[in-house]
Amino acid sequence: MIDVPLLRKELQFVTDHQDRWRQRVWLAERSCGTVGCLAGNTLLHAGQVSTAVNDEGVVEYYPSTSDYWRDAAATVLGLDEEQAHRLFSGSNTLHDLWCRAREFTDGEIEIPLSVDQVCRPCGACVGSSCGC
Repeated sequence: MIDVPLLRKELQFVTDHQDRWRQRVWLAERSCGTVGCLAGNTLLHAGQVSTAVNDEGVVEYYPSTSDYWRDAAATVLGLDEEQAHRLFSGSNTLHDLWCRAREFTDGEIEIPLSVDQVCRPCGACVGSSCGC
């Protein structure tokens, strides 16, 4: 069962801190700090990320509970395999993330107006306030 409050919280984090969000990157150290996708940020906030410094002195991140980021984050959020695959896709835009969350929660998660304003037809949010 999806943890709706936690999913909403993580979506709001990447919306409010887009400088920390890169959907194509699990987690990485940048000059501005740690950036990552929705799955990576979810695991980071849940305290389920381990770090190691490689031979070049670069910090590398690993999920603590699984060999695979998507599986670990799906467990934390209560997503099934298909939902995790669709939600954590590296090609998702911010709007795509919110649309999928809305779809997976039968509308319990609503798309914020700030995200609605950059709406594009996605097929997942038909009937939402954005008019897709």
